[in-house]
Amino acid sequence: MEERKIKVLKNPITIVCLIIITIEIFTNLPESKYYYKELKELVNQKKAQVIEVNKDMKIDNDTISIKRIINTDDKAYIISTYKPSELGWTFSTSAIEIYDDKGRQYKYRGGEDKGKIWGQDQLTEFDRIDKETKAITLKLDWYDRKAEMTISLDKEKNINENK
Repeated sequence: MEERKIKVLKNPITIVCLIIITIEIFTNLPESKYYYKELKELVNQKKAQVIEVNKDMKIDNDTISIKRIINTDDKAYIISTYKPSELGWTFSTSAIEIYDDKGRQYKYRGGEDKGKIWGQDQLTEFDRIDKETKAITLKLDWYDRKAEMTISLDKEKNINENK
């Protein structure tokens, strides 16, 4: 009798687990490479410059991957991912500051992230990066963690979809 009760419970538990796994798979599929449809439309209309970066910045055992920079008429966006070595840590988009090759700092305007099983997809918004800028430096200052990355904005060195 007891064995039959267990068999009856196995099927609903299996179904619930499959539903949960299916939901997790769909919520963790890669986002659009532009994060939002509106940004993709600006790129397609040639109203935004895209610079593919694909560089990693290590912070202890965690990794921030800078995927691309999108420069529009009035704002700059950095699309990145954060992969922590331990579950539980989240990363604040306001922890990164941008400086250009002339020492000018670009004002942070906001950001957001989408949690994933492996970490976060992030979109960080700054003032528009000046057209004459040849390189920018991302400086991270997050509690006792510091890192720095310089990114060339030279169109010849980067894949730019608006060439």
